[in-house]
Amino acid sequence: MFKKQLTTNAVFGTIILAALASVIIVSQNIYMWVIFVGMVLSMLIFLNADVAYWAIFINVYIIGSLTAVHFPVIGNKTLWITDLILLVLAVKLFVDVMLKRIKFFKYNINILIFLFILLGVISAILNKTSMVVLVCGLRSHFKYIPIFLASMFYFDSEKLIKKSFLFWVLVGLINVPVAVIQFLVYHDFDAVGGLFSLGSSGILTIYQLFIVGYLFIIAENGILKRWKTIVLAMILLVPVFINQTKIVFFLLPLLFLYIYRNSIIKNSVKTICVLLLVLVLFCSLMAAYTRLVPGFYFSDMLSKDWLYKYLCTDSYYCNEGSLNRLSAITFAIDNISKSPLHFLVGVGIGNASLSNIPGGMGEYYKKYFHLKIDLVYLSRILWEYGIIGPLLYASVIFLLWKYAVEVKRASKDVYVKSISEAFRLLILFLSIGTMYDRTFLFDKFACIFWLLGGFFTKLRIRQ
Repeated sequence: MFKKQLTTNAVFGTIILAALASVIIVSQNIYMWVIFVGMVLSMLIFLNADVAYWAIFINVYIIGSLTAVHFPVIGNKTLWITDLILLVLAVKLFVDVMLKRIKFFKYNINILIFLFILLGVISAILNKTSMVVLVCGLRSHFKYIPIFLASMFYFDSEKLIKKSFLFWVLVGLINVPVAVIQFLVYHDFDAVGGLFSLGSSGILTIYQLFIVGYLFIIAENGILKRWKTIVLAMILLVPVFINQTKIVFFLLPLLFLYIYRNSIIKNSVKTICVLLLVLVLFCSLMAAYTRLVPGFYFSDMLSKDWLYKYLCTDSYYCNEGSLNRLSAITFAIDNISKSPLHFLVGVGIGNASLSNIPGGMGEYYKKYFHLKIDLVYLSRILWEYGIIGPLLYASVIFLLWKYAVEVKRASKDVYVKSISEAFRLLILFLSIGTMYDRTFLFDKFACIFWLLGGFFTKLRIRQ
């Protein structure tokens, strides 16, 4: 009886979708196409959550950015499909929580996330934020929470995580030829963003270094041959040298120290010699590259104040230019400190954010539009959440880090141990990136972070 009813519903559903498709084809409305595709994929979620999983991945890491750059008519509207899938997934989770199929508040991490969301809503209400801005703010900060919960309660995580890392490595390799082509076409270092769209050079650099780190971690654990890792790493680092993003000078030493910290403790002399050799080769390569590519940043490091110029600027005292990394944070602190309410809970979620949705741009972003006050994640969270927000978010990150450590200690699976190391490396990179860019909010990183966070929460619960 149930199978017969399911078949009947499938037939009627197909007829309805076919009719909608016909209307859309006649109207030639790109917005309707996006909504239609999103509806189809969203309906499939209730039949198989894995469909949603891979639909999100392919859209976020490949289709979304490519259409935004090479098909301006479509732009980033394909990412709305991801939003629709996540929204339906959130509804499914909400229904299961209400029916007590899922015990949401049983876990400390979920309570912290709920408090973080609640704080954003309270802040918006106290600051009389418009509903559109509030929704845009919630979407930006918490878009991938459904995939975190789905990883905890729905997905067969261990198999999917292994496949996911293969996919992420493949994306890293595809980034290489795309980055080379972008540089040859645009002759602009900052334009080299690989599959992550033009102008995403910093995000591309962090992503490539994360993938390189993952490969070295699994090589150290005997999963991958070391010579293969070295070859792949050399290929994956090509975009890093092309786009000339200076954050590599912070993250690359951290990467080597993180991977080989145990070797440093056990055999410090040998490890230090190897690290010095790597440093000499790295500097030699950059020096050679400087000769070949005029304007490469290696020569900037010879100046005494290059770090200060990179991090700081006094441009916010003027009516021109935009904030730099450190000045964006100090500017946020200076402004929220003028009001006790703003200092504690911020100016309201979404109120210091850029949005392309009509009516979605925040009041304070409009006021300081030319300064780009949401330049880095830390400045944005200070603006919108006050001092309580960063503390809550840091608690979430710390708890996920703790879960990953506990899972590694208890697990006998070498691959799970390796993923634990990779996840913590990602947390380090993204945490440092809070003072560099909007790292935790970018789709490419938010998807990985929350997915792996749910994975290790699930494993921690099972212990």
